[in-house]
Amino acid sequence: VEMYLYYYHKVHHLEYVSFRYSNVYGPRQDPFGEAGVIAIFCEKLMHKKTPTINGTGEQTRDFVYVADVVRANLAALKKGIFGEFNIATGKESSVNQIYKLLCQTIGTKIKPIYGPPKKGEQMRSRLDASLARKVLGWKPKVNLEQGLKLTAEFFKTGN
Repeated sequence: VEMYLYYYHKVHHLEYVSFRYSNVYGPRQDPFGEAGVIAIFCEKLMHKKTPTINGTGEQTRDFVYVADVVRANLAALKKGIFGEFNIATGKESSVNQIYKLLCQTIGTKIKPIYGPPKKGEQMRSRLDASLARKVLGWKPKVNLEQGLKLTAEFFKTGN
């Protein structure tokens, strides 16, 4: 799709923006799907249930808070902005790190169950968002600890 957008930009001067989001998390994320490990962990921990971590838990992701994603989308509305941008923190966090931080934030010592790894799962993921910083003037403002605290609070209170 990005190549088609680029073609239409060159031929018809279409201005477009294509975002490549890393792992977006935050309040209101559905904890009952297959994706969204932070929401899944929050839901389980808040209800005193034992979460399952697939594999060793050492697989990493680049987690970006939803409010930062919203700010990136708003920054892209400026006239003359076009192209493809990674929207991410540029930092890797393991599933084990996320679990440990959430347990500290929520105040629980529930030990996870480690299940088999997901077949074909990517072991490391981190995106370079320097182009978004340069062109959009965007960078993430909410660090992981703050974002986890805000997310856990939502799952606790519903607000």
